[in-house]
Amino acid sequence: MRSTRRHVNTPRRHTTRRHRGGWPALALVALLVIVACGDTSEPLDDTTWRPTDLGGVPVLEASNAFVSFGADATLNGSTGCNSFSGGWSTDGGDGGIEILTGAMTLAACATDELQEQETAFLGALNAALFYERNGGSLTLLDGDKNKLAELTEASVDE
Repeated sequence: MRSTRRHVNTPRRHTTRRHRGGWPALALVALLVIVACGDTSEPLDDTTWRPTDLGGVPVLEASNAFVSFGADATLNGSTGCNSFSGGWSTDGGDGGIEILTGAMTLAACATDELQEQETAFLGALNAALFYERNGGSLTLLDGDKNKLAELTEASVDE
């Protein structure tokens, strides 16, 4: 048996129709915001960085800790105790980053301070979800954009 009930406009349906014309304006505003913001971070391809702040853990200058971001998405570096390699990628727009440290030598750190630095450095690299690069300074941030580490650009020959 067929229903003889007629479709009745509900307030929700009426509201949707009434505001439909506002979507193009909203889309235009969103596009303008995106264009105005642009790419918030400079690229990291073929750069090398030395940690200067690891969230309160002292960075021992003599340790020569560093991380290098290759143009081919490879990663290599040193914690001050061990060498590591891995991969990285960025989203190319909002400063998002993914860093995966992989292979690592397994030498024991000479001191507790070096061990603490190694743990903090690897932890910051692997936890980073965003980055901000401002000239010779690189900040790694977590998902809530809290600072994990601060690094300074260095040459590979240093």
